[in-house]
Amino acid sequence: MVKRIHLTLDDGDYEDLERWATWQNRPVANLATFLVLEALRDARIQGKIPKDDKTSSEELVTEFLQTLLEGEHPSPAQIAKLAHQLDVSEEQVVELCKRQSSNGSDSLCHT
Repeated sequence: MVKRIHLTLDDGDYEDLERWATWQNRPVANLATFLVLEALRDARIQGKIPKDDKTSSEELVTEFLQTLLEGEHPSPAQIAKLAHQLDVSEEQVVELCKRQSSNGSDSLCHT
């Protein structure tokens, strides 16, 4: 199903968007859709958007720890999601991964 939204831009921003769309030989609405989808993709990768309203911090931690217990490397997206959900930096999450390894040099977390 496709949803439509109304987008409000000031004159200068609209003119810039219109020039950009013209330069790419595409409709303004098409370029605006592309830009919104790109921003959403980046936000998902960075863990800025929860999976859904039902996803709790506890579920993210459980998923993350399960990955570690299975000896797998958490993905950058998992690290970003956990850091975002717990309101800590990604570096702090990676440091926790390093601490879990016996000597700290063979970390399961990679950024």
